[in-house]
Amino acid sequence: MSNRTKYVATTGLMLALLILIQFSLRGFGQIITGSGVNFVLAITALYLGYSGSITIAILSPILAYALGIGPAFIVMVPCVIAGNLGYILPIIFFKSFLSKKLPKLGIPISIILASIIKFLILYILIVKLVLPSMGLPDQKRQILSASFSFPQLITALVGGFLATLINKKIKTKKTSAT
Repeated sequence: MSNRTKYVATTGLMLALLILIQFSLRGFGQIITGSGVNFVLAITALYLGYSGSITIAILSPILAYALGIGPAFIVMVPCVIAGNLGYILPIIFFKSFLSKKLPKLGIPISIILASIIKFLILYILIVKLVLPSMGLPDQKRQILSASFSFPQLITALVGGFLATLINKKIKTKKTSAT
């Protein structure tokens, strides 16, 4: 099998896993579901790099919305895409940059920075810009604001650190197989 075929197959598998997590965990609350989604985004960023993870970051909220398991309003889909990109791109960039200087801390630091960036993007775009302009009743706006605030930071951190643990196992298996 060619490297390109493996890459496309792995990207498709990760997208399917992400949708499965979103669909099967939707009743368990934002912290569990969001952590699962961020886990897939982070492991894809660590394992596949730019192309595969950008594809997943963009398609995930679109498919989640289409399946009725994602953002409540279509206007939020581009915001979630921006948040996802704000999560995976720093993971990839900082992992490469920091891992050379701080081999044991490069990935954890990249996860922390990426989580903060994702949180800020979602908070600014959705809580500060989109929701106030939608004319929603106060209670609905407050509920949505709460879900796109601090929990986003928690789910990004949890998902990212789970991905860090799995990434270590993947690297260990690759090293022992060679």
